[in-house]
Amino acid sequence: MPKVELIKIFLASPGDVKTERSHVLKVVEEINRTVAPSKGVRVEVICSSNAFPGHGKDGQAIINI
Repeated sequence: MPKVELIKIFLASPGDVKTERSHVLKVVEEINRTVAPSKGVRVEVICSSNAFPGHGKDGQAIINI
């Protein structure tokens, strides 16, 4: 089975740009359906709205989990 590289994108935005955030998610879905398989990659979006508070070395360490 070919190895697939996972590319994670952290999407942070204010609450008043829901439409724009939705466009980003749709584009990533399209990339994963069309171009990504032939390039051996998969793109994953991590939204700031799905982040959770926690303890770590620093704020970035929590997001990296």
